[in-house]
Amino acid sequence: MQTLAKRFVGLVALVALVALVSGGCGKSDDGDKVTEALNVALQAHVQGRLNEAVTDYQAVLKLDKDNTSALYGLGLVEQNTGRTDEALAHYEQVLKLDPKFEPAMVSSALIRANRGEANEAIALYRRAIALRPDDAPAHLNLGLLLKKIGQTAEGDAEIAKATQLSPQLAPPPTTASTASSSTTSTTARVTTTTRRK
Repeated sequence: MQTLAKRFVGLVALVALVALVSGGCGKSDDGDKVTEALNVALQAHVQGRLNEAVTDYQAVLKLDKDNTSALYGLGLVEQNTGRTDEALAHYEQVLKLDPKFEPAMVSSALIRANRGEANEAIALYRRAIALRPDDAPAHLNLGLLLKKIGQTAEGDAEIAKATQLSPQLAPPPTTASTASSSTTSTTARVTTTTRRK
């Protein structure tokens, strides 16, 4: 389930970036040139040409050094290629420029959770959810993290909220007969092993 959540969050992050670019939310002085350069970078990113995307995002930053969409895009590429320190630095830069940039909070939280920085990750997830209560992957990841640190009831509530918002995040149902047959077969193996001795 955690792998599914990470993939879903990665996809959501890329979709958020597409929405920001298509909505013209990146700050710029030279609007058309910046938007065009950002679209080129995004195209390379979506097509998996990550080295090219990095170069293109850097070109955007030459035109507009505070472009949050380009900084966030760089962070996503770095996170996806395992350069998490660099990714965090970009996400922190984005959040300094725009403290309500929710996708950067969620991406930062993922990195921090994977590093074992549970308290920092939890705080970031909660900030993100306060800004966007319908963020199912943020609820799911917060829930999984809370359960991991022993806050089971709160974790279960967050996971339930995530699956309510996005049913495809729900774990597959288990039936009583499946659980029963699994227990029976385990008991049979233990009994057989014991009789052989």
